[in-house]
Formats: sequence, C-alpha cells, structure tokens
Amino acid sequence: IAVDLKYLRDTTLDYVSVATLGSSVNNGLAGSLVIAVGNIQGYNDSVCYGMITSVGNVVTLADNQYKMLTTDIYASQSASGILLNTQGQVIGDTKNLLSAIGVSELKGMITKLSNAEDVPYIGIYAQDIASNVRTQQGLPQGAYVSDIDMDSPAMINGIQKGDIIVQVGSTQIHSATDYMNAVRGCTIEHDVEITILRASKDDYEQMMFTVQPKARN
Repeated sequence: IAVDLKYLRDTTLDYVSVATLGSSVNNGLAGSLVIAVGNIQGYNDSVCYGMITSVGNVVTLADNQYKMLTTDIYASQSASGILLNTQGQVIGDTKNLLSAIGVSELKGMITKLSNAEDVPYIGIYAQDIASNVRTQQGLPQGAYVSDIDMDSPAMINGIQKGDIIVQVGSTQIHSATDYMNAVRGCTIEHDVEITILRASKDDYEQMMFTVQPKARN
C-alpha cells in the first residue's frame, strides 16, 4: 500500500519514520513477546499484546513459501496489520486470525516493490524432497514441482507436475529455497533456462525449458 507524496504535506511527512525490518527466522521466536498493530480488532489503530506460540507452519504460493507465525492474540477474522517484537522491529505481516506472515521471506519482494521493480512470476509450487524419501525411491536432489498454476509461464512452456528442478539459469538447485531465491533474481520478460529431471520408464531424463517470467499480479 502506498500514498503518492504529492498528497502529503510537509507537516505530515515530519511525523513519518521508516519501519525497521527484523527477522522471522530466529529459532528462539516461539514464546517471545510481540505487539500487533493495525486493524487487529476490526477497526483502525488498534494494538494487542501477546506471544508467539508456533513458528512451524508455512504458507506455500507459486514461486514462494512463507513462514507463518502463530500467536495467542485474539483478533478479528478480517485482521490486518503488522507484528512487532519488543525492539519495535517488524517481524510479520498479519494475514488472518492470530497469525502473521514472517517478514524475512518478504524482504526480497519489499525491496523490489520499493524500487518500483516488478516481482517475477513463473508459476511453480516447489517443495523439498526429504533425504529418506530420496534415498528410498532413488530420487535425484532438487526442488520437486508439486503443482503448477494454470496458464502460467511454467505450464505454457512445458514444465509439469512431478518434474524435479535442478538448475535455474546458472544456479544449481538443491532445494525449494534455492529455486525461490533463483526466481527472485530473475528479470521480468527476460528468458531464463530451467533444467529439470523428468521420470521416464527406467530413469530420469534431463530436459531444458526456456521460460520468460511475467510480472506477479
């Protein structure tokens, strides 16, 4: 959400300060005190206090995966706002009742949007392959394509559910995080080569696809 500076008076800007982004990847977050600010109770400018009760859940979207911070704060079903630690740093963006999206995974997107850059979109839902599953089933290491958005650049160019991504451009892919980081580094409307392994009758066949990322809506 942005407000054009031409609509703000200098007297208003004097009261505006930049929020400091903290970290949502700290292993000690569970049990820590937090402050929720925004439209928490269904009306503007509300403030609530509580603690983080869980950091183990994730929200998976196309080309992205976000940590979900759960708190014991009672909030409206339509709550929105930010979650702060006791140092006043933003650690989450409230999404719904009692939870927030971790800010660490959002920093790359925030940087691009702050610089008026488009966020690249390919349309792949990627997940890690557990080491025991990889060993038992003889799967190669990479990011497993669990789903693909309809009519996305990935689907249009031939990438399929079940493929295993092993390289994006010049970046070797060993995990879903590797894939997501590689996509964040892509440029809109500039082709990128994605190398995958696809199961064949007796083995895996390596295939390469040229994909042109779109701007995320």
